[in-house]
Amino acid sequence: MNENILTSIITGIVTIIVTLIAVIFPERRKIKKLKGEIKEKDKQIELQNNRINTLSTNNEIVSTGVAIGYFNNFIKRIFNKLNEGNKVEIKLYQKHETQEQVLDNADRKSYSFNEKEVRFVVVLPADLTPGRLKDADNFEKSKTKALLMGKGEKRHFSFFCDIVNDRELVIYDYPNPFDAVRKFIYMDNRYGYKRDGNVVVDRESETNAPERHKREIENFKSTIIKMSKVDDNVSIVNKIDFKSLS
Repeated sequence: MNENILTSIITGIVTIIVTLIAVIFPERRKIKKLKGEIKEKDKQIELQNNRINTLSTNNEIVSTGVAIGYFNNFIKRIFNKLNEGNKVEIKLYQKHETQEQVLDNADRKSYSFNEKEVRFVVVLPADLTPGRLKDADNFEKSKTKALLMGKGEKRHFSFFCDIVNDRELVIYDYPNPFDAVRKFIYMDNRYGYKRDGNVVVDRESETNAPERHKREIENFKSTIIKMSKVDDNVSIVNKIDFKSLS
């Protein structure tokens, strides 16, 4: 083979190799850099998802605190009056009467009940949609409205009840805080969406809400039961029932 031809071939091969090295190595560096960027992005996404999951877990059940507040601020107010053998005294409203009219009527019959004669029924809605909450509210208001008479400087307050044979007082109450639980749920993007900074109910996502509603209602109920069992007022023990609407 001619020496010049051999030299040309070798030179060509070297040129090709050098060219390939010049092309491949920068591309490999770019690919390596790109893989690093993707890996870092994946880490950021994972951290973000973990934060979201943590928030979702912490906010998954919000009815516990609501139930504790309801128990302390309403149920206990009644049963504290029965503690140590005290009696509660009530007067019944007539239709469209105000509290002042009940108090001003000195001839209005009053009823007295001791610890053994009082029961409390918590009215639970079928779910937390506005219509079902309204049903629970209407059920409560279908009962007789009564005024519990405060003694001394203690304030009077009203509730709905049945009086059974003048010997048993059954108090019915729909917990209004359920509406707060409903609104909190729709602050979760799984059940609502934001528009101009405000949470708006997404009707399409309401189909995902019933299971969440069920868990909140059951948790509310179980929290009330637990609170009644550990409360230092023995008048409350075994005196709380539940009316679940369908």
